[in-house]
Amino acid sequence: MSDVSDSADCWNTISICIEDFRSMSRRLSANLVLCVLKIFVGDLVRKGPKNLEVLSYIRNNSESCLSVRGNNDEKCLIRLYSAQASGNYTLKSQDKWMVGLSPADLEYLEDLPYTISIPSLNAIIVHAGFIPGIPIEKQHPWTLMNIRDIDPDSECPGGYRPIVKKFAGHPWASKWKGPQHVYFGHDNKKKLQLYPFATGIDTSCFRGNYLTGLFISGFRAGAFVTQNAFRPYHYDY
Repeated sequence: MSDVSDSADCWNTISICIEDFRSMSRRLSANLVLCVLKIFVGDLVRKGPKNLEVLSYIRNNSESCLSVRGNNDEKCLIRLYSAQASGNYTLKSQDKWMVGLSPADLEYLEDLPYTISIPSLNAIIVHAGFIPGIPIEKQHPWTLMNIRDIDPDSECPGGYRPIVKKFAGHPWASKWKGPQHVYFGHDNKKKLQLYPFATGIDTSCFRGNYLTGLFISGFRAGAFVTQNAFRPYHYDY
C-alpha cells in the first residue's frame, strides 16, 4: 500500500488509450492539468497499441502521475520473466512489445503498489477491488487485481467468496460498507459504477466506448470528465 499526502489533489482515471487521455487533458486548462495529481487505476499495459508510450508518459511525469498495479501489469511481468527464464517460452503476438521495455520501464512496473491511500479524503485507489468484511491489509493480491463479483458464503473470510464467472453473484462494490471510499477500474463491462462507498470508472475506452476521469478533491470534487474513444484499441497491433 502507498499513501498520498493529505494535501494532494487527486484525479482518478484510466490510461490505456494515450491519445484519448491527451485529448481529455487538452480540454482542461493547462494550469489545472499541471497542478492536479492524476492517479491511474492500473492496467497501464496490454490493453492497446502504445504500451511503451503510456509507460514513458507516466514515468516522465512522476510528480503529477501515480498508478496502482493492475492484473495486466502483473501479467506483463510474469510473461516477461517466464520468457527470460525459459528458452522454451514464446511471447504471444500481442506481447511482443515487451522486448522493448527499458530497465526504467521494468523497474516502474515492478514498483507499482497494489493500492494508494489518501487519508485526508478517507479514500483508497485499487485496480479491481476488495472482498467486503476483510481488513484491507489482509486482502490477497489476487483480489486487489482481479475481483469483480462475489456471493455470500458464511464459510469464507468476510462472509463472501469471489465469483470468477462474469455477471454472476453481486458486484463487490455494491456490498462494500467502507469506511474508506474505494475508486477502482477493471470491470469494463459494467461501465460506470456508483455506490455509496465505491466508484468504478472503467468505462471501456479500449473497446471503443469512452475514457473517464473523476476529480476527488478540490473545488471540482465529484465532477467527471469524459473523452469518447477515437476507436477500439484492444490488441490493435
